[in-house]
Amino acid sequence: MVKDNKELTKDKFYLEVLKNIPEALIVCDKDYKVVFVSESFSKIFQIDSGIIGKKFQSLIRNTSKINCHICKGNPAKYIPQEDYSHQATLIDETGKDILIRISHSIMPENGGYISILSPMSNLVCLNQAQIDFVSTVSHELRTPMTSIKGFADTLINAGDQLTKEQQTRFITIIKSQADRLTRLVENLLTVSRLETKKHKSVFRSLSLEYFVDRVIFALKNKYSNHIFKTEICKDIPCVWADQDKLEQIFTNLIDNAAKYSQEGTEVKIKAYLCPEDPDKIIIEVIDQGVGIPEEFIPKIFNKFSRIDNPLTRQVQGTGLGLYITKALTESLGGKISLKSYNNGTIFKLELLVATPERQARQGLAEV
Repeated sequence: MVKDNKELTKDKFYLEVLKNIPEALIVCDKDYKVVFVSESFSKIFQIDSGIIGKKFQSLIRNTSKINCHICKGNPAKYIPQEDYSHQATLIDETGKDILIRISHSIMPENGGYISILSPMSNLVCLNQAQIDFVSTVSHELRTPMTSIKGFADTLINAGDQLTKEQQTRFITIIKSQADRLTRLVENLLTVSRLETKKHKSVFRSLSLEYFVDRVIFALKNKYSNHIFKTEICKDIPCVWADQDKLEQIFTNLIDNAAKYSQEGTEVKIKAYLCPEDPDKIIIEVIDQGVGIPEEFIPKIFNKFSRIDNPLTRQVQGTGLGLYITKALTESLGGKISLKSYNNGTIFKLELLVATPERQARQGLAEV
């Protein structure tokens, strides 16, 4: 029976999906012969020669204690589901062994097998990143907790021997450290939502000037000795963004600009339409701070990244603010970059203009 055009188009679509899947994927028939390989397989493992038609066991050596019949090419009546994922070795075209983690799935209809291969080096790096993350978070939590516990114990054990001024100072320190813990936990929750894609955006046409003024007004009491200036071009169009995310982006950047510069210095916020692309708005946050050494710039948007100099050592921070700012900016379809000098830093944002087409699409999506 000949398939109609609709079925052929559907098959072509599924084949294209499989072909471009980001994982290294191999499909075998019931006789363990390779019938399909994803393009990512050759990119990840640098194996360019054709493996279609080869026996699966000629490519894979089972180095685990699990008796995997797929890797060995021996039919089995039953194998526990958990044994379909195990460590193995991929033999490349030069005979070199590549340590991998392999996961199999059975296709019930035709008895074939789907296998996903991951280099162990990637998994080791991921595990190390998780270990480093937990270690850093533990350190960041321990510092304020130590202060809170120490001063609380002093108040409990010797509170009646302290003057009123000493008691007030200790309680103020406890509150300050509790606030620091709260900020850290809030930032960690934001990071978690961003990385699990649970931080959804509700796009609206928003006045740039309104949000900049609102953030500056909120920060003026905190940085009363700083000078805040705005240079927003007249008749600049509205920006296309999520209200909460836009406010957090501006708050993080302007707060950082003031925090890491000396009292009495100027923080300037400029906004103008991009000369090369009228679909974008450029926002620059310019400070007169200590600047960022060139070797730190590639890492400045990483988690827990902080510059080590006398000024930053005096300022409390989690090292998550710029990581969050970059992730939020990109979630709005924008970009963030920076230039740093000996007498300051410029953070540059590119955000989308709220065009009638974008607003119309948003309106249709909400219907």
